[in-house]
Amino acid sequence: MMTELLKLPLFRFGGKEYTLDQFFAWAEYTEALIPVIEHLQKTEEAVQSGFEIDQERIQQAVNEFRYHNNLITSAETHRWLRQRNLEIDDLYTHIYRKLSDPRKHLRLTPAAWKKRCLDPVREVWAELHFTAKFQRIFDDFVLRISIASRPEYYRNMYELKDVMLTDLENMIFLNQDNFHFSAFLEHVYREYVEENVPRSLCEAKLRTYRIDLLKILYESISFKDLNAAKEAYCCVRYDGESLQSLAKRTGGVYESEYAFIEDIPELLRAPLLSAKAGECLDPLRITPQRGYTVLYVTRKTEPHVNNIQVRERLERKVIEELLADWNDQNFELLPWNR
Repeated sequence: MMTELLKLPLFRFGGKEYTLDQFFAWAEYTEALIPVIEHLQKTEEAVQSGFEIDQERIQQAVNEFRYHNNLITSAETHRWLRQRNLEIDDLYTHIYRKLSDPRKHLRLTPAAWKKRCLDPVREVWAELHFTAKFQRIFDDFVLRISIASRPEYYRNMYELKDVMLTDLENMIFLNQDNFHFSAFLEHVYREYVEENVPRSLCEAKLRTYRIDLLKILYESISFKDLNAAKEAYCCVRYDGESLQSLAKRTGGVYESEYAFIEDIPELLRAPLLSAKAGECLDPLRITPQRGYTVLYVTRKTEPHVNNIQVRERLERKVIEELLADWNDQNFELLPWNR
């Protein structure tokens, strides 16, 4: 199964097909997979131990997943999974990892995790989709293929003589050929950026995307009951209790996130934007499944071109505009997700 999934053709650009194997190799080379693989490494022992989770917590997690993906019926949920070559068992494995006991977490090397895991390719593929990380990484990969395919940039990837081969022992998807392929894509991408995206252009775009690139560190705690949510709000607002402490004491569902506004669920953007750092918001009924949520804004970080994450996102937005016509003419998404 692992080998079959790696051969999955994801898209065609300029008549040439690109597979999951190449996508994963590039994503590992650029360290885009590090957060996902680290999570899988830590939770592997907890999943294999077969620990029991309260059915109500599992159902709540399933409802959360369906809400975030706008899946109203069971049939829509199964169709969403099939379109991504996933099964319902993959969803439950993801939930087990999400709800796993931190006391059972490990610190495995990628190589050790790969040996323990029955199907590492499937685990990474599933986790990317369930955590909504796939699309952004996929779009970045397509953008690099787009640049490398242009006549003025196309060249044999093995012309990169000065790229030192990294230690591949602890890599999951990188072999020597895929390393050179990935290094080639990054080399051409940086070359294109240097030639076509000056700092002044990024600064101009920052005025357009300032709100999208505002970064917010926030915490949330959710309850099914409104009174419990109101009590939690009062404990935070007036007694100074932390949301983490509340979650341990009350059993509320706690989450913490540090994200750009453009990456935050749409229903949360307006209340988070209107709040000040250090402010606790009145309970919100975001969805019937989630119940009532109390939000606490820890920090807001204004975007600046000197910040590498902000600069990379601005470069990406500029390049997408520059290559829009080229991509429309050459990109073809293959049927795996239709």
